[in-house]
Amino acid sequence: MGTVCLCAAHGRPDARPDGVQFGCCMPSVAVNRSPVRRGCVGPLLALASLCASVAAVEIGFRLLAGPLGIDPKRLSETRDLISHQRASFFEPKPYYGWSLARGLGGDVNYGFGGEPWQLARKPGVLRIACIGGSTTAGGNPRGYYGSFPYFLREILKQQLGREIEVMNCGISGWTSAEMLCAWFLLIQDFRPDLVIIHEAVNDVEPRVVPGFRPDYAHWRSPWRVPPSSPLLRRLVEHSDFAAWTMSHTPLPTLNTATVLPHPGEYTFRDGHLPRETIEPLRRNLTTIGTSEEGLGGTVLLATLPPKPKLPGEHGLGSWRAGIAEHNQLFRDLAAERAWMLADLEKLSALPSEVVASHYIDLVHVDPEVNLWKARQIAEVLARNWKPLLEQLTPQAR
Repeated sequence: MGTVCLCAAHGRPDARPDGVQFGCCMPSVAVNRSPVRRGCVGPLLALASLCASVAAVEIGFRLLAGPLGIDPKRLSETRDLISHQRASFFEPKPYYGWSLARGLGGDVNYGFGGEPWQLARKPGVLRIACIGGSTTAGGNPRGYYGSFPYFLREILKQQLGREIEVMNCGISGWTSAEMLCAWFLLIQDFRPDLVIIHEAVNDVEPRVVPGFRPDYAHWRSPWRVPPSSPLLRRLVEHSDFAAWTMSHTPLPTLNTATVLPHPGEYTFRDGHLPRETIEPLRRNLTTIGTSEEGLGGTVLLATLPPKPKLPGEHGLGSWRAGIAEHNQLFRDLAAERAWMLADLEKLSALPSEVVASHYIDLVHVDPEVNLWKARQIAEVLARNWKPLLEQLTPQAR
């Protein structure tokens, strides 16, 4: 402990260099800082140790990430999903539910898969827009490159001997309601010469959930993936180790993000869905098709072939009944409105054409069956679509 003079007259500690003290007009004040310093040292050391440990873990992880085979793309995707409320491969859109997440092709194709789209039309190049759900998007591990729109483009390009644009506007989980909104807010602006609609399964569940509403609001919910906290977003943004840790957290499914929990059992009786519940699907399809015709284009409806029924199947009755009703609606609309029809359901029933082993589930198929779908659609177009006929060589007709 030291003694310090606080005499205002001297303006300095009252001591000489030789250690002899002068008298002072004020009593000296004892100042003891040691207990305060001792009280701060512990927490400061703990904080410094924590920061050093965190830095060591981060540096060590970055040094070992390469040898351990950790994919930087996975870390980037994790940062993206934390920032944009993703569910599976999708992120929310304000007016038509959801689309492909950025970083998965959605950033270059307005939320859809495939090669980049351009609004401007190329002179003399036909443009087709294929609208639907996952059975249009792809529905198998090859994604867009295993989808029928991709194969259709390749087939028609070979037949024409020139470029043709086939836009894959399919998004997993979309019903005709999301398709309708996306058509008017985006897809129609590309002015396709032909619209192909291939979707018969996603409108089934809203038809059998109790409390039916024609806008599907009894079943569909706004995007229900809560945003991450600012602290978590900042941590994942700057730390590879934090991003890697979060990459092991299961993503919300598309179903949990977009479908309300429903009370009670499905309204499915005697092998049929409630008759009045099919009218919104009719309305939505008719509205899209009429709009396309008003823009000078043409419409083709393609029915959906479900997996051949095998012995011992259970729990798919309402789905099979709904798909059958929707396929029949496609046939009726095509006849009423003079639209083209590719009746894939009837064609798939032919012997040895489409077999159960090519199905991933009730409606999703491997690339081989999607190639078959594309060939059937191409045959219908080659017989009936005038703009294509005008460009086909005589040998290809």
